[in-house]
Amino acid sequence: MTVSSRQDRREDQAGVHFLAARFFRASMRGSWVPGYLAGRGFGAGVQERWRAGYAPASWNALTLRLRGAGYPDRLIEAAGLARRSRRGSLTDTFRDRAMLPIRSADGVIVAFTGRAPGHADPDVPRYLNSPGTALYSKAEVLFGLWESKGALAFSG
Repeated sequence: MTVSSRQDRREDQAGVHFLAARFFRASMRGSWVPGYLAGRGFGAGVQERWRAGYAPASWNALTLRLRGAGYPDRLIEAAGLARRSRRGSLTDTFRDRAMLPIRSADGVIVAFTGRAPGHADPDVPRYLNSPGTALYSKAEVLFGLWESKGALAFSG
């Protein structure tokens, strides 16, 4: 793979993550997420600043939205947003979860973290992060750095 094709792949994944974040954000209204986050001390302003969202409980709501926007299955899967089922179909990685985007130091959405609802079955992982991708390595990305950059800035 050439340097140019690796860069194209990273840019394609960044684009699909951006659209996924918009989808999660738009799906939040009417879900359990705003009340849950408010109950944990994260009011509407914090939810907006962190671009909190909701992954619908559907097996393929995000996948269908991304396909509708012209993204191919191979990219959706490579970006960590869907996985192959035993039958070979794509299923959304995140379902019925409060979602927060994970951004790189320059603000690009590179991954997501999702929190299951309190009423989820005990065998459902409470927290789920995106898998490693061309854009995201958990060891290399500090969660919340982008959102905290103003507070971390030095003056004078």
